[in-house]
Amino acid sequence: MKILHICGLYEGGGWIACKRLNAALVEYGIDSSIYELPVQSKNVLLTEKQRKQIVHLCSGTSNPSARNLGLFGGMKIVDELNSSDADIVHLHIPECAIPIHAIPKIRKKIVWTLHDSWPFCGTEQHPNLPEHDIRFIDGYNVRNFPKTSSRFDLDRWVWMWKNHCWKNLHAIFIAPSQWEAECFTNSFLFHGKPCRVIPNHLDCRVFFKYDKMISRRIFNLPLDKKIILFGANFITNKVKGIHLIADIVKNLLPYEDNILFVDFGKNFDQMIFPENIPCISLGNIADESVMAKLYSAADLFICPSLIENYPYTCLESIACGTPVVAFRVGGIPEIIQHTVNGYLATPYDLNSFANGIKFCLQHSFQSVIKNYFSESLSLHLSTYTQILAETK
Repeated sequence: MKILHICGLYEGGGWIACKRLNAALVEYGIDSSIYELPVQSKNVLLTEKQRKQIVHLCSGTSNPSARNLGLFGGMKIVDELNSSDADIVHLHIPECAIPIHAIPKIRKKIVWTLHDSWPFCGTEQHPNLPEHDIRFIDGYNVRNFPKTSSRFDLDRWVWMWKNHCWKNLHAIFIAPSQWEAECFTNSFLFHGKPCRVIPNHLDCRVFFKYDKMISRRIFNLPLDKKIILFGANFITNKVKGIHLIADIVKNLLPYEDNILFVDFGKNFDQMIFPENIPCISLGNIADESVMAKLYSAADLFICPSLIENYPYTCLESIACGTPVVAFRVGGIPEIIQHTVNGYLATPYDLNSFANGIKFCLQHSFQSVIKNYFSESLSLHLSTYTQILAETK
């Protein structure tokens, strides 16, 4: 069995999931590797900037989710995949490397992990949950074009192109969360098609609870404060809801003398934070063992995301014994057990979110997490074995 993973991005949750799964398969003894994208495809920041400019010029939307046309790339990657000796091609965010029309031309067995909702939506990575968007269920048509959108209905055009090109697409689909799997199965494009639920791989030999006081000394954090941790790849990613934190904090003013906020990620120096609430920025942390110690140093991790599939930050924090406050959206309720290992706030209610923070700071929690290391790996191996046994 030889597995070849292809991920169109070299950052974000999909890329992390791809790397972790590949490493686990290799450790288990499986011939698994990650396809090396051409040099031009690695220039993620420039490519993403150009794509965003094109999409913005063509259409306007209030959906905070990132958008991708799925039109870039070419047949070269597909030709190389087809000429490889891989038995299975495992797709992770392929739209950033392989155009829509070329995906069905992959002649290998295909496994496709839904790290987001793009495969069954238009250009958007997720439907616009704050506005109760169900175009992915009803089909993208003129009648359901959102009133908050403007100019050309680019989502409908891309969705129709997918519908045309993927009629004979053969693949086994995987979703990290039951929520994403249900969205996929209920979608117009893939209605009734099965989707397996396999949680993202997490190595609990790396992410586990460290001593809190020792962890704080590592980062020179005070020992007598209630530390609230938050972070994301980029502060400008509105889906992560970082822009909401300043307003959430206003509801915590009675606790201001005893709270310290700590953030990690890129560009957080641009964040506007209330002057009377202390906040320390630690920048980007690439080392997973260091990140595990940071989670352990905190009393609470907050995830104000507007929509999430199966966020690694929540999973990692809980694995390290640190409760999480998040909105009850997407696949998050499959990670957080309300008042057991965190708090699920009413979607987009900032007062409810602030109450969740207060609740978690006033109560003790125990780490509650499944053994994702063995479960995820076992389910992936079962999927690979099945698809090899089937005739396309």
